[in-house]
Amino acid sequence: MPLQVLGVQFTPAAADNNHGLTIERNKMDPKRNLTEADVNAIVDALEERISKKFYLDIGQGVWSMAWKTIIVLIIGIAAYGATKGLK
Repeated sequence: MPLQVLGVQFTPAAADNNHGLTIERNKMDPKRNLTEADVNAIVDALEERISKKFYLDIGQGVWSMAWKTIIVLIIGIAAYGATKGLK
């Protein structure tokens, strides 16, 4: 009686090197082809994901730069106040 786990089929076999089991993986149909619509849908999805990640990275960079500028200004004002004082 064969056992199938996660797309891998284990079947009992005679004495061999696999401790009595042979492994057969599910084969894809060699005639399976993508249509032009499938390819366009895949490309559109990839373009959307790439552009979304790109703009998220740019947004994080802008916020990071703004945060660093605020910190530098606060430290600069504190240093100015510590040395000369705000008169």
